[in-house]
Amino acid sequence: MIPPLTSLENQECERAFADGHRRDSSGRYIVRLSLRPSCIHTLGESLQGAKRIHNTIRVDDRDVDIQRIVWRKPGANEHSHYQLRTLIYGMLCTSFLGIRTLQQLATDEANSYSAASELIRKNIYVDDILSGATDEVSAIELRDQLIQLLKYGGMHLRKWFQTDGLVNALIVAWDPVSDEFRFKAPVIDSKSPITNRKVLADISRLVDPVGWLSPITIVAKILMQDLWKAHVGWDTSLPKDLLERWKTFQKNLPEMTAIHCLRWIGYHPEDRKEIHSFGDASKYAFAATVYVQVHSSHGACNVQLITSKTQVAPVKTISIPKLELCAAVLVARLINYVREELKLSHAVTYAWSDSRNVLSGIQTDDPSRWPIYVANRVSEIQRTLSNAVWRYVTTKVTSANIAPRGVDPRALAQKSLWWNGPRWLSQKEASWPAFHCLDESPSTDSAQDNYMELKQPTIAVRHVHCNLTTIGNFSSLTHLTQVIARCLLFKLLLKPAIERSELMVQRFIPEEIHRAFLACVFCAQGCSFEDELSTFRQRKALKKRNKLVRLHPFIDSTGIFRVTGQVAKSPLPYDQRHPVILHGDSSLAGLIIDWGHRTALHGGFQLTYSCAVRRAWIIRGRVSVKAHI
Repeated sequence: MIPPLTSLENQECERAFADGHRRDSSGRYIVRLSLRPSCIHTLGESLQGAKRIHNTIRVDDRDVDIQRIVWRKPGANEHSHYQLRTLIYGMLCTSFLGIRTLQQLATDEANSYSAASELIRKNIYVDDILSGATDEVSAIELRDQLIQLLKYGGMHLRKWFQTDGLVNALIVAWDPVSDEFRFKAPVIDSKSPITNRKVLADISRLVDPVGWLSPITIVAKILMQDLWKAHVGWDTSLPKDLLERWKTFQKNLPEMTAIHCLRWIGYHPEDRKEIHSFGDASKYAFAATVYVQVHSSHGACNVQLITSKTQVAPVKTISIPKLELCAAVLVARLINYVREELKLSHAVTYAWSDSRNVLSGIQTDDPSRWPIYVANRVSEIQRTLSNAVWRYVTTKVTSANIAPRGVDPRALAQKSLWWNGPRWLSQKEASWPAFHCLDESPSTDSAQDNYMELKQPTIAVRHVHCNLTTIGNFSSLTHLTQVIARCLLFKLLLKPAIERSELMVQRFIPEEIHRAFLACVFCAQGCSFEDELSTFRQRKALKKRNKLVRLHPFIDSTGIFRVTGQVAKSPLPYDQRHPVILHGDSSLAGLIIDWGHRTALHGGFQLTYSCAVRRAWIIRGRVSVKAHI
């Protein structure tokens, strides 16, 4: 079963392989080359590729000319032509066709060789296969299946390891005799000047994909962060204090040879498995470790480190409780990764933390009560690790306490707490720490470090001055009224997050839009008729030359200027009998005229003006409408 592809380019490659591959009478695969037409004539020199031929997969006869080689012996005049009939290294499509052909072979022969087919689908990297079995008989059977399966595809296994030496992979080596992983220090040039660039290059040689050496690598990560904080240039020598720290770290690296750990965790299919993960943080970093506890049918219990992960604390200082919460998030992610990779989705899972605040927060039913930083992380933990049991453990006995603080290689080799977890973990559950996260309230030793404080609804109040140009920032009346309508719904700020988000996406009723429009009118009139409003509030009459006198204005119950008009007793709606008054130069009047022009379907002057006066009486409105059109 080939996993689904999401990328369009990957789908195109899959389609090309499905349409262009076949098998000959001997079982070997014949494939078409997946090349873009523009690349066929620009392959360049192919002599180097001819020396390393991937000769297990044949190329279709229609594509062999793409791999034609013209060769002339030194001193000779004649040229020889060669056609490479198998895949060669050097082309971009070679890796894809090689891996895809192996997957196709596993699919075609799955009924006859189910175990070997599953192994090819999940335990292969490029052209290397690494796997094992719980006993020697099963391992031999799996080996024979794999040899026979690949033989059907014209492929032959090679590079079987010898048991008289180490199998090396970067700084990690596997000893087949003792079945242990061993480590060696990376080769670091001590003669070159020590600069920021060189330190980063040397740190990158500490390849630790599984996280067994996290207490060592975190020291280098913290040092690199300190170099960044000190603004040290790439080719600048290190400050004296940082230089001493780097030399000490570099001096201790050769002691990594004393570190070794067992490869096999003592697992049999009939054994009971449990996953235990610990999280902890310091002011420098936070970390998570995962252990697998295997209970054999004979009553023995084995606990072994599977993986770990560390992250340096952000440059911006945050409290230790928040870093502890970040460690808990790392625990959740790492547990899910181990479950998926080791196929332990049904194993009982325990997550341990030394922070009572974290444990109490994870148990809450409504994470939205916490600040956003906490709520987002608690929600992720609850969503991704819903069936785990969270328990409390003291800082001294948690194995994750080692990684955030860092240790030297010699000390790490002797720390059984790191490699096998706390001693009580290999005992019965009755010997485990008895504290549960709900037995006591969160620790309140330091009020400023307790991030589990309920969010208090906060309303930011701003006094809007009448001379502000807020209305002029909008391009349409509809957008303006909708934004103001949301601003007027202060009650939404007091509702729960879920209910609040649902209300915010609902459409407004006409009454709410009209109330927002009147709020805009109130602001616009305060800018245009500030003196007139002051005169009316003092119960004084306007001057005869005032432009509002002929409109016989009055102030309604909301403090807005309106026209008395000659149709005050007509059955028309109140807003048409007593329209609001706006100055033609105001931004709101311009938006109303634009709205009228759009409502009239970009009609002429008279039609636009009649639509605009339905919303407001605009002083010098005819001039403004003509200018707009």
